[in-house]
Amino acid sequence: PSSTRPSLAVHIDVPDDVCITKLLGRRKCSLCGGSFNINGVDSNGFFMPAILPGKCQVKCDWDVDWIKRDDDTAETIRKRMAVYHEQTEPVLNYWRERDALVRFVPYSGVKDMDLLEDLLSNHIENRGHK
Repeated sequence: PSSTRPSLAVHIDVPDDVCITKLLGRRKCSLCGGSFNINGVDSNGFFMPAILPGKCQVKCDWDVDWIKRDDDTAETIRKRMAVYHEQTEPVLNYWRERDALVRFVPYSGVKDMDLLEDLLSNHIENRGHK
């Protein structure tokens, strides 16, 4: 049914250099299982600090207990980003041609999700009044 078809798409637009920096900082603790990010970003309006553990009951040691994925290398991430752009651009164009693409730039990362919610609510409300 047409009521279950999406009426818009959201493009969460983050520059490759920001994505690469954050992806290179991913870590997982082998003791507590926590996920962390040792890399922060503070450039060109983007502010995404490192995500480090608070008080850890296990007392994890960064140098010993934190694991970096084997495939989290700059070369591998750049290849992933190239594939992403190649496969995503036709989808973005599809929605752009229908004037149904909502672009969102999360300058503060996940802290901006409330802004995305507001943007989508306003977009949907305005489309309903056309």
